[in-house]
Amino acid sequence: MRISMVVLICLLLVIPCTAEVIVVDPNGCADFDNIQDAINASIDGDTILVTQWHYYENIDFRGKAIILTSVEPNDPNVVENTIIDANGDGIVVSFHLDEGPNSVITGFTITGGHAEYGAGICCWGESSPTISHCFIKANYADDIPGSKGAGIYYVGSSSISGCTISDNSADESGGGIYCEGASVTIFDCNISNNSGYDGGGIYCESSNTDISNCSINNNLAGEEGGGIYCIYGDLTISNCHIIGNSAGGGGGGVRHRRRAGRPSPCRRLAVLGGERDPRHSGLGRSAPVRR
Repeated sequence: MRISMVVLICLLLVIPCTAEVIVVDPNGCADFDNIQDAINASIDGDTILVTQWHYYENIDFRGKAIILTSVEPNDPNVVENTIIDANGDGIVVSFHLDEGPNSVITGFTITGGHAEYGAGICCWGESSPTISHCFIKANYADDIPGSKGAGIYYVGSSSISGCTISDNSADESGGGIYCEGASVTIFDCNISNNSGYDGGGIYCESSNTDISNCSINNNLAGEEGGGIYCIYGDLTISNCHIIGNSAGGGGGGVRHRRRAGRPSPCRRLAVLGGERDPRHSGLGRSAPVRR
């Protein structure tokens, strides 16, 4: 097992004594050689430590409160080389049994998903996992009519931090991220080069969405909200750069359609260029900014 002793010692110090560290390594004397078998054998509180490899799998957390991690989530080179790849067949990572914030995935490249909802990561029902330090890229559903959330799909609540979400494409809404009826915090993420009909980067409907310290760049919407499209929800954007996004209809940067009488709580927002329709700026008319 090519695992840093320092990493193992740190894990043992922070994990309760009743929990186990399960190691996945196809090339060594590990507990398992694939991720799903390790998840199946785990119990709540366990940590699954995955060595660098290209894993062709579709994985399912199966309702478990576990930590699924690469050997060093804060190292981009490790993240780039610890790959979970659906190889164009279904959802890469599924949460569908009401997983909570103690269900954690961190430090992976998640790619090759092809599904109507959440080709990269799909969170159904009340699932509210924690997603951090992942590269979620090149998941696609633009050939599936009505598809949504090619990168990530939510109908529950979640926290996304330190992730790069790029080059994902949906036929309908939310090429990068789709959330509906959700409470989502998106922090310190790079969301770029995604595409969809509405909300090329992010699409939020009837959701409480807090986006901060993010770069949302070069996303494309066929109709509205190249960077972000929000309808009938509370949208807070702070300390973000929204640059070079475009939309065929309007709101190349942000389109926020809200109910009458409700303010748009956008603070310290930089919107630069990226609007195809000369009738609007980067921020759609229906989304005034409160300084």
